[in-house]
Amino acid sequence: PGCGPTPQPGQERHRGVSSPPGGLLICDPEGPQRGGLSIALDQLLEVVHQAGIPYWRLQCHEAELPALLNRLQPAAVLAVGWHTWSEAVVQQARRQAIPVAFWSHGVGCCHLYTARPILGVLRWLARSWQVFQVAGTLRRLQHLVVAYPRVHTLDPRSVDAALARWLGIPISVIPNPVDTQFWHPLGPTEGQRSSVLSIGRLEWQKGHGQAWRIVTRADLVAPKLVCLA
Repeated sequence: PGCGPTPQPGQERHRGVSSPPGGLLICDPEGPQRGGLSIALDQLLEVVHQAGIPYWRLQCHEAELPALLNRLQPAAVLAVGWHTWSEAVVQQARRQAIPVAFWSHGVGCCHLYTARPILGVLRWLARSWQVFQVAGTLRRLQHLVVAYPRVHTLDPRSVDAALARWLGIPISVIPNPVDTQFWHPLGPTEGQRSSVLSIGRLEWQKGHGQAWRIVTRADLVAPKLVCLA
């Protein structure tokens, strides 16, 4: 994937194209794979575009970062997603004294999945060291934006928020939006067929088993389970 200015959300990126300095450089860590982060980015970029803020949606290899930042000269960088190459962008941007904010959708390395206890423990042991990498990246930030409020002290998803508070880094909580023109609260459901919607990759870590348990145990009328993967 190439790098370059993106006048409108979703437009193709082209390598070697630059624009006047002063824009916002936004990392797109998923690229063409189009996961949950990409959908959230689309919503963000729509707002940025409507506000008239010049920006670049970046898909790039780490080796290209120094030359790219020198060419674009962004006023600020928004890195997105832990455990991605966005953290390399943070390090390089700070070397060039560019202000950086980080948009977090939760830290995955400390989460212990209980659906598969043995696999969950092995995964936790294999990835727990990444919390030190998270702390190192946080030290280079001017601001941390999190999508989830910290629920309790031991909430593993918001380890970054706890570390940021300890390091004195400002934090903002901006939940992922819900399109209320499409989604709305249900009315009375007594006697109606109920559906359970489970969203995420078809992997055990995503908790589809919990949706299945709801369908099989809850007192629902002819329940239907829908998995959106």
